[in-house]
Amino acid sequence: MRERTPFWASGIGMPASTQQPRPPVWIGGFWPRRRPFRRAARWDGVVPLFTGASHEHVPPVDELRDVVSYVHEQRKKHQDRRFEVVVGGVSPGDPDKARDLIAPLSEAGATWWNERQLMTTDALNRLAPIMRRINQGPPHPFDGLTTSRG
Repeated sequence: MRERTPFWASGIGMPASTQQPRPPVWIGGFWPRRRPFRRAARWDGVVPLFTGASHEHVPPVDELRDVVSYVHEQRKKHQDRRFEVVVGGVSPGDPDKARDLIAPLSEAGATWWNERQLMTTDALNRLAPIMRRINQGPPHPFDGLTTSRG
């Protein structure tokens, strides 16, 4: 086993966040386990995961509606603050099909769409399919739903 000499640094600090009062905190958790959702209700958003929908699959709308209802019930003290609900999956490149897929999620309370990649193909780690999807643009229109890639 190799001996290591401890190294101590002083006077090094991280710059303060420009977002005030701090960057948003989104809490993830598997529904219907309620504890992470109670925790999320005290912060800025929730990223619900569903046992019936793997990484690339769109979550069931009825389950998302249950999540949103539960979290809003837990947020009674924080109703004055904006709260984000982040869902994701693989959306079709065709705008009409994407809207048909995602609009019900928006109506159920989703505020962000996280575009994902299929994890079951070798395209996951290839740049060309990712760039092709990015160049297709975000699935739209969403009536205010924000999109991100991840």
